[in-house]
Order: sequence, then C-alpha cells, then structure tokens
Amino acid sequence: MMQTLYRATVAGVALCVAAVPGAHNAGQVFAQQRDGTQAGYALAFEDADVARVVDAVLGAMLGVEYSIDPAVTGTINLRSSGPVPRERLVPLLENALRGLNAVIVVRDGRYLVLPRDSARSRAPVSSDQLSWH
Repeated sequence: MMQTLYRATVAGVALCVAAVPGAHNAGQVFAQQRDGTQAGYALAFEDADVARVVDAVLGAMLGVEYSIDPAVTGTINLRSSGPVPRERLVPLLENALRGLNAVIVVRDGRYLVLPRDSARSRAPVSSDQLSWH
C-alpha cells in the first residue's frame, strides 16, 4: 500500500513526504506548523537515499536552490525526537552527510552537496550564514 509521496502547503507550512512501507530507501518526513509564525519539522528518514533526503530538506522544506554532486551516493538516517526549527535543518543534514564523507557549501547563493575532498577549498556552510524568507 502506497502512502502519500508529497504534499505541501507553502504559506501554511504543512508538508508530508512518505514512501511505500517496507520499500528500499524508504524515508518519511513530516512538518507541521506549531503556531502562527514558527514551523517545526519532525524528521523520520531511515536508510533513505541521500538525494531524496537532500531534496526533502533543502528543496521542499527550505525552498533553496541546490545541487548534488553525482559522486555523493548512498543512504542516510535522519531522525528527530520532536519538532526541529528551520534554522537547525541544515546542521542536522550536515551531520547525516558526514557518514557519506559529504559536505554542504554555499556558492553564489546555491547550496551544493559535495564530496568532502572536492570541497576542501570551500568553507562548509554554517547555520549563521543561512537566511530563509
């Protein structure tokens, strides 16, 4: 039985990305508005394809431009025990990417997910460099 694959409400900040239960690389992420101004995201990715997780976090949740180097492959786990504020999403994603020896850098306003070796000359993004509209 297939669950919802993607549902989003931009202004109301309601997001649901899910997968076929038991499917390889299945991952889930849910987001809901906690109050009128602040959203929190509950993350539940287990053995999920890295591209899928990056797309959910950087693309669907944060709405930023991004690209993933083809050399960054594999599966990651990204779970939260409660709502995660927007400003903590990138640092959590960075921690999950460490297991794949990958980092996030920002160049010309675009987020790049790169192998650590190819990003040596670029400084990894930190949460204080980020801004969301």
